[in-house]
Amino acid sequence: GVLSIRYRWTGPEAELQLKPIFDLRHMFYYSDPEGHQIARQEARLLTVANHRQVAIATSQDFSLQPERQVWDLFYRLGSGDREGVQGQVQFKREYFRGVTLGRMVFRLADEVGLTVAAAATEEEAVQAARDVLVEHGGLAAAQDAAYAACAAALPEASPEVVTRAYVMAEKFGIPIGGYRVPEVGGWWFRTAWLRPLFVSLLHNHRTLERLGRAGRIRDALHLALRYQDPESGRLPNRLPDHTADLAHFQRTGRLPSDFYQNADPVLTLFVLLSEHALYLDEPQLATDLYALFKRTLTAFETPGCPGAPALAKTGLLLTVPHYSWINGRRTLTVDGFEVADLPIRVDRQWQSEAIRHFQDAHYAREQYQQSAFYLPEINAQWIRMLEVGLSLCDLVGDSALADKTRRLYDRAIGNYKRLFWNSGVGFLYNLITKEGRPDPMVTSPGIEAVALLGSRVFTRQELAAVWTTVRSHLLVSRSRGGRPAAFGVIAKDSAERIFFGDEQYHEAVCWPRETPHLLRILSELDEHAALEEFLATNLAHQLEEGVVFYASEILSLPEGINPAPNLATGQDPVPVKNPMQWASLWCDPYLARV
Repeated sequence: GVLSIRYRWTGPEAELQLKPIFDLRHMFYYSDPEGHQIARQEARLLTVANHRQVAIATSQDFSLQPERQVWDLFYRLGSGDREGVQGQVQFKREYFRGVTLGRMVFRLADEVGLTVAAAATEEEAVQAARDVLVEHGGLAAAQDAAYAACAAALPEASPEVVTRAYVMAEKFGIPIGGYRVPEVGGWWFRTAWLRPLFVSLLHNHRTLERLGRAGRIRDALHLALRYQDPESGRLPNRLPDHTADLAHFQRTGRLPSDFYQNADPVLTLFVLLSEHALYLDEPQLATDLYALFKRTLTAFETPGCPGAPALAKTGLLLTVPHYSWINGRRTLTVDGFEVADLPIRVDRQWQSEAIRHFQDAHYAREQYQQSAFYLPEINAQWIRMLEVGLSLCDLVGDSALADKTRRLYDRAIGNYKRLFWNSGVGFLYNLITKEGRPDPMVTSPGIEAVALLGSRVFTRQELAAVWTTVRSHLLVSRSRGGRPAAFGVIAKDSAERIFFGDEQYHEAVCWPRETPHLLRILSELDEHAALEEFLATNLAHQLEEGVVFYASEILSLPEGINPAPNLATGQDPVPVKNPMQWASLWCDPYLARV
């Protein structure tokens, strides 16, 4: 990470004094002002260390006046959680301690340039600071050129849409294992997770192709295949970024078991390939994907494969209820029994009933750690995976597996609507237990499932019913021209309407990453006015609030008493948690409308 700064004074010669405040630590650790050490390396170089390293390189000599002073640092928005204070809902503020170590003094006769670089070692920090100081102009020119190239590749797009595509394509990406893949988000979320990565590529692959960045999709596929579980074929939740995890992989051929506690990274990979079959012109990749499909199917068919989805006689998958993207957990206390690690996806009342029935915290918890639940989005992904599996079997000439896959596909698609469609509501059930108990909660995974299956399963009348239900139960609006306009959908039509923290992470909270699924349905229904509202309000969010040019991870409903209301925006959803989320920057729907 490098910050480049330029100071210029247009009056007579003056003195510039800078007093940097440092708080070098891991993002989740406490501050340690006393542990910081400063070193004047050269006339134009300063380093500061506290287990991590910062280097400051300058374009002019400066004098350094030692001055150690501890500062209280107050972060008004904290990490994006909220709390109730005297009846009002506000951001949960965070307090840390910084330290100044000296005053840097420059003569302001000419422009003064500084670069501040952070790195794991002093050598890396110094090299980065010096490189950017020298290359500042070139780096800025390169970014201008990249934006211009983006605009040239999208000549029909407005400047705002070009900006969105540019940020999506150019401002995310971390090097992992010789490849470069987009990270989930900024700051504490700057890691690569496969589930949101593949879902995001699904909604951005046409834009990336137009921009000449399709190679990033191949990079993601190759990395995912590298780290698959050799037993179950499942892919990890996230790519490893710790030495210990990589050492475990080198030693055993798989990552630690907690990386594979999921059902959908491998499914979403195949969903992406069902719309972007780039393996067709790369024989080795097709062979590797065929092997992945075969291994995964075998694991799903194998009774007792720990944590893996289980293939039922219906041709559909039973899975652990928190092994999809709604993976939050809650703690309940009932009749004196405190039970933790209960999936938010499952109805709270069901869990209370189970605790009362079993009168055993461990046994009650274990009921929700088994592959015993049908989830609509998991099975929609499964059907799309089977479609790609058929194509791969044909490519490699495995007719026996192709016949088996075709039978599974016919059974799954034949049973899907019979199992999941709630005709009384005009929507899909949230989930269904192995024993057949349905949960009628309206959730956004139902939107995703309907969008993925479309006319394969649903009639136009049923798609229209889904949109009607979404408007009644899930739709979130944002102001546009002085009136509410469609913006997004909440994860669940939950009674928990106010976001405070992780316990409400998957309750009545708006996830922009879910919106493009709904846009597919609206496109099928020719709901052009609604489409335009979603596109306009999401672009406005990106360009007008939060971290400008980026899009937030989630937004809270504006419920609860706001301590500082703004009449113009007081009913808009409130950005919370991480304000720089790659999955929220979907671009393909904009290109389809220009």
